[in-house]
Amino acid sequence: MFVFTLVVVFVATSGLIVGGYVFLTRRRLARQEAARRRLREPIGMPNDVRLLRHETVSAIPLLDTMLRNVPGTRTLNRALRTAGSPMSPSALLLMAGVLAAAGFYVGQLKGSGLLSLVGLGGGIVAPYLYLRWQQARWIRKFESQLPDAIDMVTNALRAGYAFQGAMELVGQEIAEPLGAEFAQFYEEQNLGMDVRTALMALQHRVPSLDLKMFVTAVLIQRESGGNLSEVLENIAGVIRSRFRIMGEVRSLTAQVRLSAKILGLLPIVVVIMITMLNPEFIAPLFDETVGRILLASAAVSQVIGFIAMWKLSDIEI
Repeated sequence: MFVFTLVVVFVATSGLIVGGYVFLTRRRLARQEAARRRLREPIGMPNDVRLLRHETVSAIPLLDTMLRNVPGTRTLNRALRTAGSPMSPSALLLMAGVLAAAGFYVGQLKGSGLLSLVGLGGGIVAPYLYLRWQQARWIRKFESQLPDAIDMVTNALRAGYAFQGAMELVGQEIAEPLGAEFAQFYEEQNLGMDVRTALMALQHRVPSLDLKMFVTAVLIQRESGGNLSEVLENIAGVIRSRFRIMGEVRSLTAQVRLSAKILGLLPIVVVIMITMLNPEFIAPLFDETVGRILLASAAVSQVIGFIAMWKLSDIEI
């Protein structure tokens, strides 16, 4: 117990030091990150074209050197960028470590090995779940802006703009996240990258089916010719139709999704309330071996049921 306390103190102290350093140098780090975003391109693009080969995963040089070659770090870095998060992979990993240590320590204070394992696992998984939620919200916002952006590109083409100029216009006029991604496309091709590779980089950065339709249409038109403005106008109409159908489906499945949330949270709320009102009544559930087995079985069943109900309401269009 004493050794674990030392570990928790060490992790917490390290977090405070790193957090203080990032806070004190936040302006310089923000300028560096802005410069990198103008040149950064994802790993694994066609023809292996990169405007900036070095992608930092931490604002601290020592941590950057240590984590740069760790498997999955670059994938985590791209996921953070897709989520629109200002955090670095090292900050996210540090947050997961601190939360895991805190959860395990709380379990040890309660004298429950099961609670310690739950706290440890929850601390590790919580930042990842939060990242996935942020990523999904970022993509939804991007897709909601895409039809208007395509309309703007179409109108600019009809007004005499070149395709690159139309993309620059969208990058200037539309807010983030879509505006920043289109502006990055323009800057990449303006710095010498060919249009096809820059479009593939844009598609690689944003995992969206609607954006893939847009990029595919532009690439086909550049190879075979045709009226690009008319094609993009039809694509914008298709995307809006998909949004309308998705809205109808979500309204029809709202009851199932609400039931999944209520049934998923109800046992947790009941346990918390009973623990607060009558802790002696629920103590055997945590102290006895049979109670722990029942509690673990109930948790697994609850998770399986929640996933099943959520999948039933998650209809792809």
